[in-house]
Amino acid sequence: MQKEVLLKEVLAGKQYPEAGTALFQLSERAILNGDIIILNMSGVESIPTVFMNTSFGELMSLYGVDKVKSLFIFRNVTKAQVERIRKYFVDYETLLTAGA
Repeated sequence: MQKEVLLKEVLAGKQYPEAGTALFQLSERAILNGDIIILNMSGVESIPTVFMNTSFGELMSLYGVDKVKSLFIFRNVTKAQVERIRKYFVDYETLLTAGA
């Protein structure tokens, strides 16, 4: 099943680490249920590394890069956001490979 998550709502009223943890928790439930998350980026200017560390990074450390890549469909995402997210995933994979 696909579940849409409005990232702007996840970020509302939270510091980036807490918002990342909130997205992590939503995402982990989706993984365990076999769901896919449509991450709607509408109204989101940027996504800092600290947010990605506590969301995408934590997920990748537990479930692997490929699983996390297959978990998300991004909607209303800018080119700059795509490039930043892609770089984060590539850098994470590089670190894993270097550490192996």
